Amino acid sequence: MAPKATSHAAEIISLPPSLISRVDATRLGRELETMATALDQQAHRGDKADPVRLSQILEALAELNQLDLTTAQDRDRLAKFLKDLKKDAPTIHMSFAAEPPSLFTAKIINWLREEVHPLMLLDIGLQPSIGAGCIIRTNSKYFDCSIRQHLIQNKLKLIESLRSPKHA
Repeated sequence: MAPKATSHAAEIISLPPSLISRVDATRLGRELETMATALDQQAHRGDKADPVRLSQILEALAELNQLDLTTAQDRDRLAKFLKDLKKDAPTIHMSFAAEPPSLFTAKIINWLREEVHPLMLLDIGLQPSIGAGCIIRTNSKYFDCSIRQHLIQNKLKLIESLRSPKHA
């Protein structure tokens, strides 16, 4: 069972699988500011201009949490949540040899949010030297699950195997 969110700002706001990293949270915060400015300008002019277009991530976040982003109260609540999320959310950094497919990333973030913490964020990096596998870092742990590390650890076995008569 996943632990409960500890932050008071995380008051029952759930994250969609498309919100993965701190970068996403920062982008959504800027998008909310832009939206607030546009809505304020429309109100001052008395316009009934085109509604502000939301990104897919912001739309999914608002829909999942039943927020009406045309109201200042919901926008402010979400902006505070995103600010606290960037500052306090537990984060794992994973490095891969190549960019992982989005479906794979979604499966990882869903599992982390179900099994570790509901507000978990995932930073993904590229490190071609690892060959295959991944390297996982948290604030206090480091796990090298790469084939490069496996080959280094088993170097003597590999050399012995290659020198054996059956490979000659």
